[in-house]
Amino acid sequence: MVTFLVVRGVRQSDPLSPLLFFCIAEEVLSTEITNFILTKYILPMTSPKRLCFSSHVLYADDIFLFCRVNKRSLYSLMKFLHSYGLALDQWINTLKSYFFTGDTFPSFPSKIKDVLSCSRGNISFNYLGVPIFVGSPKAKFLQPLVDKVGSKLASRKGKSLSMTGRVEVVNSVIYGSLSYKFQVYR
Repeated sequence: MVTFLVVRGVRQSDPLSPLLFFCIAEEVLSTEITNFILTKYILPMTSPKRLCFSSHVLYADDIFLFCRVNKRSLYSLMKFLHSYGLALDQWINTLKSYFFTGDTFPSFPSKIKDVLSCSRGNISFNYLGVPIFVGSPKAKFLQPLVDKVGSKLASRKGKSLSMTGRVEVVNSVIYGSLSYKFQVYR
């Protein structure tokens, strides 16, 4: 076993300090959520056969947790998040937190709200610039993407670009943006 003697810490204004903290804290959070899924304390969402479905997604200080909702899973999740908050002083902001459900019994969302202490969110929303929705894509969900691509092409139209330059704009700027957004829907 190797031990490290800490003789001085990172200064409070050091930009590396929050990055290190979030990397370590998110690793703990991700590992524990995975353990809860593996030990069946939190039940994963059901998915069609041969479809690999993530149990959670972390980005900066956001977390999406995909699970089946039953009392045991919800209480296990809340107990874990409370102990995580005590240990690392990171707490859920219930005013900015939402849960999403499919079509359920009318009383079901209110029971979830009572346990999680957060509001029910609308299933159609944008996350990191990507439209999130249920079902097959509809024009109203993808129209902002079409508008954005159109504006990027229009802004380049007035400039004197050769055909090769226009192709390069499409390949680098527009194709990269669309491939990032559409990889979510695989």
